[in-house]
Amino acid sequence: ISGFQNGLAIAGDYMSAASFLGISAAVMASGFDGLIYSIGFLVGWPVITFGRSYSGFSIGEGSAKPGMAQPLLHWTPSIAPSGMAFYTGDKYPGWRGNLFVGSLKFRHLVRLELDGERVVAQERLLENAFGRVRDVRQGPDGLLYILTDQRDGALIRLEPVAN
Repeated sequence: ISGFQNGLAIAGDYMSAASFLGISAAVMASGFDGLIYSIGFLVGWPVITFGRSYSGFSIGEGSAKPGMAQPLLHWTPSIAPSGMAFYTGDKYPGWRGNLFVGSLKFRHLVRLELDGERVVAQERLLENAFGRVRDVRQGPDGLLYILTDQRDGALIRLEPVAN
């Protein structure tokens, strides 16, 4: 992959051999240059972008250009994504194959439901429950763990709740 500014997360779904890249652009006030890109394409930053600089001016030549990949998903305003993991375990029924992304700015965990390379649903979890989510990982026990980045940050194990 080439043509991106500040890649903060990368995740692969080993069950389907899909790989996706999460990118965060620290110089942008709005927009996020595509949470989800398929690996192997020219992303195109800074030629194409959905974001604007902190001073408000446009970056690049627009949001699309032939030969450059479009994101499968982008957030405006940016959620300041950080950390990404595919869930492949069996502890959370219905979440197998979902992609989880931490949000530094809005202090939540995003669950993305995918159909191939399409995002078909997203859910915000743990909004303001623990602070800024720096990372998310699946442990060898099949549970999800999140890492926060406050001064008194924590490593939090997410336990499934019976329906």
